[in-house]
Amino acid sequence: MDGKVYTEKVKNPRAGANIFSILTFSWVLRIFWVGYRRDLEVTDLYTPLKEHTSGILGIKLSKAWDKECEAYQRRLEESTKSGSQKKVKEPSLMNVLIKCFGLKTLLYGIFMAVMEILLRVLQPLLLGQLLRFFNDENMDKGYAYGCAAGVILCSALNVFVVHPYMMGILHMGMKIRVACCSLIYRKTLKMTRTALGETTIGQAVNLLSNDVNRFDVSIVFLHYLWLGPLETIIITYVMYHLIEVGVSSIIGVASLLMFIPLQAWLGKKSSELRLRTAIRTDERVRLTNEIISGIQAIKMYTWENPFSALIEKARKKEINVIRWASYIRGITMSFIIFSTRMSLFITVLAYVLFGYKITAEKVFMITAYYNSLRTTMTVFFPQGITQVAEAMVSIKRLQKFLMYDELSPAEIEEKNNKENVKENNKENITKNNKEIAKEKNKDDVMENNKENVKEDLIEQKTNDYPTVNQSNDSEYSICIENGTTKWLDYEREDTLQNINIKVRPGELIAIVGQVGSGKTSLLNVILRELRLQEGSIKVAEMRTVGTISGQVYSNYFRAGGNWCIIFMVSMLCILTQLAASGGDFFIARWVDLEENYMNETDDGVIENSNSPISRMECIYIYSGVTVLTIGVTLIRSWAFFCTCMRASMRLHDRMFRSISRATMRFFNTNTSGRVLNRFSKDMGAVDEMLPTALIDCIQIGLSLLGIIVVVAIANVWLLIPTVLVGIVFYYLRIFYLATSRSVKRLEGITRSPVFAHLSATLQGLPTIRAFGAEAILTKEFDNHQDLHSSAWYIFIASSRAFGFWLDVFCVVYIMLVTLSFLVLDNFTRGSIDSGYVGLAITQSIGLTGMFQWGMRQSAELENQMTSVERILEYSKVDSEPPLESTPDKKPKSEWPENGKIEFKNVFLRYAPLEPPVLKNLNFVIFPREKVGIVGRTGAGKSSLIQALFRLADVDGLIEIDGIDSGQIGLHDLRSKISIIPQEPFLFSGSLRRNLDPFDSYTDDPLWRALEEVELKEIGLEAHINEGGSNLSVGQRQLVCLARAIVRNNPILVLDEATANVDPRTDELIQTTIRKKFERCTVLTIAHRLNTVMDSDRILVMDAGNAVEFDHPHVLLQKETGYLKSMVQETGQAMAEALAGVARNCYQNRAFTAL
Repeated sequence: MDGKVYTEKVKNPRAGANIFSILTFSWVLRIFWVGYRRDLEVTDLYTPLKEHTSGILGIKLSKAWDKECEAYQRRLEESTKSGSQKKVKEPSLMNVLIKCFGLKTLLYGIFMAVMEILLRVLQPLLLGQLLRFFNDENMDKGYAYGCAAGVILCSALNVFVVHPYMMGILHMGMKIRVACCSLIYRKTLKMTRTALGETTIGQAVNLLSNDVNRFDVSIVFLHYLWLGPLETIIITYVMYHLIEVGVSSIIGVASLLMFIPLQAWLGKKSSELRLRTAIRTDERVRLTNEIISGIQAIKMYTWENPFSALIEKARKKEINVIRWASYIRGITMSFIIFSTRMSLFITVLAYVLFGYKITAEKVFMITAYYNSLRTTMTVFFPQGITQVAEAMVSIKRLQKFLMYDELSPAEIEEKNNKENVKENNKENITKNNKEIAKEKNKDDVMENNKENVKEDLIEQKTNDYPTVNQSNDSEYSICIENGTTKWLDYEREDTLQNINIKVRPGELIAIVGQVGSGKTSLLNVILRELRLQEGSIKVAEMRTVGTISGQVYSNYFRAGGNWCIIFMVSMLCILTQLAASGGDFFIARWVDLEENYMNETDDGVIENSNSPISRMECIYIYSGVTVLTIGVTLIRSWAFFCTCMRASMRLHDRMFRSISRATMRFFNTNTSGRVLNRFSKDMGAVDEMLPTALIDCIQIGLSLLGIIVVVAIANVWLLIPTVLVGIVFYYLRIFYLATSRSVKRLEGITRSPVFAHLSATLQGLPTIRAFGAEAILTKEFDNHQDLHSSAWYIFIASSRAFGFWLDVFCVVYIMLVTLSFLVLDNFTRGSIDSGYVGLAITQSIGLTGMFQWGMRQSAELENQMTSVERILEYSKVDSEPPLESTPDKKPKSEWPENGKIEFKNVFLRYAPLEPPVLKNLNFVIFPREKVGIVGRTGAGKSSLIQALFRLADVDGLIEIDGIDSGQIGLHDLRSKISIIPQEPFLFSGSLRRNLDPFDSYTDDPLWRALEEVELKEIGLEAHINEGGSNLSVGQRQLVCLARAIVRNNPILVLDEATANVDPRTDELIQTTIRKKFERCTVLTIAHRLNTVMDSDRILVMDAGNAVEFDHPHVLLQKETGYLKSMVQETGQAMAEALAGVARNCYQNRAFTAL
């Protein structure tokens, strides 16, 4: 399908990296440096690692799945033989994935568990010993420095363990996704016709664009489902015995564990909502795909409004489910802020009420442990529940797809027999050839099946102008491969031969040569005015470069609400952080009060009367701040996600309205896969991923600001290293973002061909099977996946490298904070409050992980904003003229009464700067006249219809019953002209809905129309599959004829309507048209001359000019003429028959031109 030739790329440096390079991610530095200096191009991508190539992974998973299915068949046969009533267990995709990828995934988890538990248990104990130094004057300072070194070392080891682990586990998730994508594609090539009728292109695209992506995310959190509870048990034991908090620790941890049932319930609801979301997204994407595929017919039928209503309804259903899923996500993310703070509050409160004195050593050791549990139990554990639950839903959806019936090898072999296919599926082959040609270039199929397919495809290949497709060589703006062309079909010499040109964006190219050397011809090929005989021309998908502009952010926020709403949500976010940081600061203040004004005796704690705040007042204040934090956090999350969902809804609606009103040139220059990518992947990112990244950035940004304030209060001199580290982080972020943006955009661009290839394959599956091209197309799909995998692997590697280097600097900052208090103690022995020391160190330790996550999420936010940027790009495409007429120009309801059409000096261009396709047309078609339009390929026949329907730029006048069609609304014009297109357009739903989407007619005229076209037995309520796949091509054409009968317009256009139908259907259509449209003006674009030789007149087109226009018999009387030449080329016997038809009609003609 795709004529893409994959150029040799640079070997992936990860393949030969040593252990130091792997641990420090230094092998990524080269791509960072290139990305910093300029925007990355596809040629900068590395070759995929052998372990994640699509072909290898696809074969591995396919074999495992086949074995699983074979085992199921054996169980089924055994159950049948034994007569058992017990249900046989179906094949499990989960079992197959575990067999293929389970062992390595488990080893990653075990390694991570050992290291994480060891470091997270040891570090708070060392911190406690360090804090004791500031209260114990007798403690050795060397011991304190040793404890400080231990705290720093634990943070450093954690950095060197976590990031390589995360890289490995993300790579594993990528391999699972690639394997599943490859398995899905291989499945589509083997599905039976019945199975294909049960699924849709939208559903298949959604599986590849959304469902398989769950593996990239869910595997990250998978191990925390068991690691979280295990770590909780160990930490509880340590707090109870080693820190000697006793029962209070159990109460505090129990309060934290109380959230787990709620998290489990939320995870279950999230899973249910994920399934409902997927179903509704499938429906919306399916509808969108149908509309994009049939947009020309929709415009000519004036169906934009009813289809927009269908999309709007489907989108509302989808967004309602996503909204509830977002609320759940908001509650889950709120746990990050208040769950551990609430547990600390309950632990401290219980400890105080039990009569004990709180100390800095105990409070901040407990704080450090709860901070550890906050990550595992309130971030990773609930995310694990949610993501794994959603992944299970996706696995079930994938498994359901894989369980569809498929052809046996013998059936596939039979269908690959050319003669059998040509006899039984000729109509489908012809139609699907055209569908494939729209999406992809067929050069690869031609090369590999040259002798078999030349006869069937050559006509289609010479009929079509070169399609402007997305090129995977997106470093080139224009790419011509093996281009050969000639000005006239019958010329022997090629005008251009074997042209290979690649033009990069921004390059200024001079074309020089002698007169007649082909300079102008080359430009005409690029402008699509001269068609290629062989080879392909490709124009790369638009790819913006540089930073995401502030206007993109502004447009997103304004889509969510007015500035008053945005301000209110912002204030809620700030108030949440003030409450949370206020609680952190107050507990440090309370500890100092306890140590300075409280004395612990055998009878309990005695409060010093000089204390500025009583103990009960501290309890009340701490309780109030904690409750405020919980309440404000929940309100903030609700308001934030409400705003995001509103923005998502509006962005989708604006983009769809823009696309539905776009000119046909837009659809001719953008593949359906590219457009569909905006509505599936990009819209999915805006719906779900962008809000999460945005709230993470806001939440972490405000938390970091709170930490800086707290640290500054504890030791104002720490502002100096804070500013220095902040500057380093700022430049690191710039260095990272330059590469991250480019890689993310390349990932988006290299993703589009995967969807387009799948969509084109499903549309052209009969043709693919007819010519045995499955292996070729599977190889192409694997190539598309490998290219995408290269971009994705660099993206996750650069992201992890950035996180690693940020955490290294965070460890340096922890070292500076920790050692600064020890150094400062040399000058102010005993005057440093241990509460503030503990607060500063625990807060700075929290920077590790959180800061790099926040910085990466800020980069991820910018990456996700590219989806908003791409959506906004499609929200501003060139639009057609207004659909409705202004009151002073609106024609009468009965217009046109006669159907007279007059062309006056008409020129048509497909783009303002292109040469005209129709040139100075001047002719009149009289009322009720039957006119045939003929001409050689590319003569301008179809362009004439484009001009009549105003589907392209028209200069001059086209008057219908004396009214200039260019002065009235498009709906007023198009609704009065019926058309039976060459490629019938049917959408999924009832037959009645296909005939009358507006519900403008009662059932009686619809039944009569079906009876006229002999489809009455099918029934109005019969279900039509996507694209009418459950009807033959002839039946689909008859449905289009029934539409024309129902509309009963005075003008009818037949665009080669019988070109692809069997003779009987052809005869039925011709007879019905003569009978039902006797008093109508009928324009017929002829593919076969015998269909128009009985016309009142024939208009002969050549190179965009009307060269002949008269009765066919009159034209055949000329000694030399265009029509006569075309008739003679059909052969002597056929020419005599055609001339006889024309002569008889001329002698018996009833029409006289007025």
